[in-house]
This record gives sequence, structure tokens and C-alpha cells, in this order.
Amino acid sequence: MKTLYIIFSVLVLSSLTSCYEEEYFLDDNSTSENKHFPVVQSVVVEGEVDEDSSINLLTHYWSQDPIDHYELYSTVEGGEESLVLEMPYQYNFDEEAGSELVSLPYTIPSSTSGKTIDFRVLIVNQNGLSKDRTTSITVN
Repeated sequence: MKTLYIIFSVLVLSSLTSCYEEEYFLDDNSTSENKHFPVVQSVVVEGEVDEDSSINLLTHYWSQDPIDHYELYSTVEGGEESLVLEMPYQYNFDEEAGSELVSLPYTIPSSTSGKTIDFRVLIVNQNGLSKDRTTSITVN
């Protein structure tokens, strides 16, 4: 009887775990044509956040497929999103982060003190697939 209970328990547990679908990273980051999206790990703002000052948006990313270019969009509070920078791909591997790094420069416009500026960084692969990441600042 005890053996029958153990066998029954093993069958029930194995049937429950077989129904569990594990999340697989490439399911969300590749296509049926075997093309891959870039992966944007982080966007960090570096510099003083004052009117007329220059900042850099440090973007860590990686991609299985070759990168084509970067795009930086900004939206000043109450305004429309606009493309402020398009830059060709430059290889720059960051050993510490284990990913590539691009620094996208941006000059904070005049008359924005106290306003929020939203940024959208877009990484575009040569295969046409892209991925973006957003961040924002409040100008001093």
C-alpha cells in the first residue's frame, strides 16, 4: 500500500510540473525568421541637470544581431516628442557591465527650469528590429 502511495505521488507531481511552462528569454526577443531584437539593459543620466548644460545618457545594451544605429528622442513637459540625435553604431564594450555602452549627448534647453524632460533611447539593428528604453529628468 505504501509503495502504491509513493508511485501515485510521483505521478501527480510529475504531471503538475509538466504543465509548467518555463519562461524562455528568446521567445520574447527573437522572431520566427531567426532575427533578434537588441536588449537594452539600462539608461543612466550623467551630468548636471541644469538649463543649457550638457548631459550624457549612458546606455548599456547587447544584441545577437549587428547594430545599425542609435536614436535619442526627447519630450519637454507639455510638448511633443522629437528626434534630437541619430548616431551610427560604434563598438564600445564595457568589461565591468558585460555589455556594450553608448553615451548619447544632450543639451538641456533654456527655459526648462522645473520642467520634466522625458527621453526615449532606441537601439536599431541592421535587421530592422529595434528596442527602446525610457527615462526622465526634472531640470533644476
